[in-house]
Amino acid sequence: MDKKEVIKMSKKMTVWGIGPKLVKISLLYLAFTIILHFIRPDIFTITQISYLVSASLGIIFIVVGLVMWRLGVRVIEKAINEGRLLTKGVYAIVRNPMYSGPIIFFATGLALCFRSWLMLTVPIVAYIVCKLLIKEEENYLEKKFGQEFLDYKSKVNALIPFPHFTKLEKK
Repeated sequence: MDKKEVIKMSKKMTVWGIGPKLVKISLLYLAFTIILHFIRPDIFTITQISYLVSASLGIIFIVVGLVMWRLGVRVIEKAINEGRLLTKGVYAIVRNPMYSGPIIFFATGLALCFRSWLMLTVPIVAYIVCKLLIKEEENYLEKKFGQEFLDYKSKVNALIPFPHFTKLEKK
């Protein structure tokens, strides 16, 4: 890809990437689930575990999600300004901590705090939406960083912050 095409794509791709689109869709769906939960708590309330356990787990998830998001935000702008691909720190665990933290942890923690089965679908829907939208970002990164991004992509999961066992290099 030539430099002009990368510059053109970079003007479309901000530091927030697909984040604004993802947030809009996720918040709309979250609002829908909250309304339904409060209309029919008899159907959607998790009753199998106590509120104390559910809320405690929820708070832990929320804190982990916020920390992951914050760690991602803290370094991304500098890396973008320097034109380098982030592969260290939280980015060594997950390629998109600014999406992973809110989707995997924060949304799940919120559902646990509300004790809502229905709200547990929010991270699932947000994950699916993110996987559909993230292609735009990944195309940009592949064109900008080439093989460096492809190697990174093959070793680190996009959203699930766990080792990519199937693609780890054999030693």
